[in-house]
Amino acid sequence: MRATWRTMTTTWRLPRWPRRFAYPVAGLLLSIAMVAGLLLLEASTTHRIPTVSWIFAELRDRPLPYAYLLVATLVMMTILGWIVGRKEDLLGRLSTTDPLTGLANRRRLRSAFADELNRAARYDTSLSLILVDLDRLKDINDRHGHADGDRALQLVAEALRRSCRATDLAARYGGDEFIVLAVNTPATEARVLALRIRDSVRRLSLRAGRWSKSSEPTNHTVSIGAADLKAAALPTFDALHAAADRALYAAKAAGRDGVMVAPHTAPEIHGHLMLALPRCAYGVESHGGAETDPLAHGLFREHPKLRDGHIHIADRPGFGLEPDWAFVERYRA
Repeated sequence: MRATWRTMTTTWRLPRWPRRFAYPVAGLLLSIAMVAGLLLLEASTTHRIPTVSWIFAELRDRPLPYAYLLVATLVMMTILGWIVGRKEDLLGRLSTTDPLTGLANRRRLRSAFADELNRAARYDTSLSLILVDLDRLKDINDRHGHADGDRALQLVAEALRRSCRATDLAARYGGDEFIVLAVNTPATEARVLALRIRDSVRRLSLRAGRWSKSSEPTNHTVSIGAADLKAAALPTFDALHAAADRALYAAKAAGRDGVMVAPHTAPEIHGHLMLALPRCAYGVESHGGAETDPLAHGLFREHPKLRDGHIHIADRPGFGLEPDWAFVERYRA
């Protein structure tokens, strides 16, 4: 019963209103509360019971003070709440948005990944990560200047906005690397989405080249690597990012302007770890000595979080499940 109540309290949330609307509503409630407080104070000083009939009679006898208190506090709180709420909304957007491209930034991406990983573990759905890397950004900056490099990044961002679905989250992860968090999407569907992104970049690049004043043709391309949870050594952001990054480097090695998908790990390993670590987006913490290869068959070889065969689960709600290390020992050398 206690676990059920904890689950309900952690998953249920109030609807999130923009603060520029929520604060004026709070000001309205505060204004009404101030009038009600004045009525209670008047009732206590005159030793009256504040019944409904007495309240209406008091409002009829002294309408001016109550009306002035209500209108003055309502106007002040509404204007002040709208100004403060608008600034807080702006700060909230700036803290989760990349200023150059207008996409989500790393902070918002990792927060969304934690929520979607919990949802994928609970409902047994797929979750994919698509890495999009702008080809030869350094050459663009060196030959044409950083302004053209910024325009190339904005072109990729526009291609992501046009290609991604409403449920996907496109973010700029840093430099010339973009990430798309594809919800309820296996690797096969992620590849289709990646191809659509690549084709969109091609079309926008050709369109931009027609209006360019440069004598050299504009031909921006992207290399894309995709991976779902079945390709990750562990159900964590770092493991999924590492799998997609390997696929991205394979696409670059194949000549760029291509799409590669990371192969899946052993199904039984993946299924066991998804049961053992259902909510560990940020709960895996490495410790111990030098990095080793805990599984002799090459599983998790490139994952830095496994050291000396130990995984420490952070002490926080939703964590605390230890892996079955007897299962791991069967795959040791």
